[in-house]
Amino acid sequence: MAATGVEQLSPVGTAVAAEWLQALLRFLSAVWKIDSLDHVAYSSDNEHLDLWILLREDSIEDMEQIFLFQRAFRESVGPAPVDIHVYALNKIDPVTLPPATTLFKSAPIAVA
Repeated sequence: MAATGVEQLSPVGTAVAAEWLQALLRFLSAVWKIDSLDHVAYSSDNEHLDLWILLREDSIEDMEQIFLFQRAFRESVGPAPVDIHVYALNKIDPVTLPPATTLFKSAPIAVA
């Protein structure tokens, strides 16, 4: 039976992977709460991860929050093969984005 990537990790590697995963989940959990969030997607070539944070509209406050979350993520994991891209959908044509898999979408905004 072929070993998976998890089975190949040493105990130290497993601990590092667990810390990295916890930091990533904290980051994504924080991003999920952003008011203008439309969705989060990812793409990967198995060596590098691209996270795509797509906002419904351009919001300086929300972009600043995401920057702070990103900085906390980077401080907790150190150098990592992850790029985080943040775009406002009202400023770009989504067709220009590379193919990516949606991780989650925000809840629809209730209209009064």
